[in-house]
Amino acid sequence: VTNLSREKMEMADRPLQVAEHGKIVLPGDQVVHASALDAAQLIRVGTGLSEKGSGLVASRSGAVKVLSGKAGDVRVWVDGNARRYSPCVQDLVIGVVVDKRTDDFRLDIRGPSLGVLPSLAFEGATKRARPKLEMGTTVYCRVTAADKDMEPELSCVCAMHKKGWMTGQAVFGELLGGHLVETSMGYARSLLLPESPIVNALGKYLAYELAVGSNGRVWVKSATVPKTILVANAIRNAEHLAPERAEAMVAQLVSYLQG
Repeated sequence: VTNLSREKMEMADRPLQVAEHGKIVLPGDQVVHASALDAAQLIRVGTGLSEKGSGLVASRSGAVKVLSGKAGDVRVWVDGNARRYSPCVQDLVIGVVVDKRTDDFRLDIRGPSLGVLPSLAFEGATKRARPKLEMGTTVYCRVTAADKDMEPELSCVCAMHKKGWMTGQAVFGELLGGHLVETSMGYARSLLLPESPIVNALGKYLAYELAVGSNGRVWVKSATVPKTILVANAIRNAEHLAPERAEAMVAQLVSYLQG
């Protein structure tokens, strides 16, 4: 065995040198060591990180988040309540159409620049059959390219679910009706976690649809307008509540609704 092969074997046996989940970091603190990037395991880099030397450091203050994927990959990002959204590849976002062009749409995604959504970036879209989004339309999509010197690129194509955009069953696309709530970036991302207290508490009492964007936008829809407003207000008001208080608030709101 050569020295290089022995070094790779030792590196594979070594645990990934990534900061602990939940650790509070400041700008410049190391989050991912260089040896982790050289390991066989795939590391997906999220928001709040920048390259320094051969490793990754925090570009903003916040808590380190480490999420293991089903394919054995690891996603790492720094979760902080930034005032403005910083686009990152694979982020799910909710945008609002503010400009229409021949081949694409421009969406406000609460970032430093507008996002570009090609008119053919929908599942099953063709030049003859493609969505005609109007100004002000709310769209659920994902970031496919993000560079500080370019407008972020968006897509409504989902690799796992192949439902066409015309079926109304596609994962991404136009969000019809409902109500849009704007929150902090960190709180919005917490709603995506399976253990989210407010999402689970609402599910005990009401049936509703929910789309969460990492850019701090949350779209909700229920069977009636009063129920939709209840869900929207509960999510908006629960940001700074303890889990038990959030559940109590939902129970109280539902009792008021039922009269």
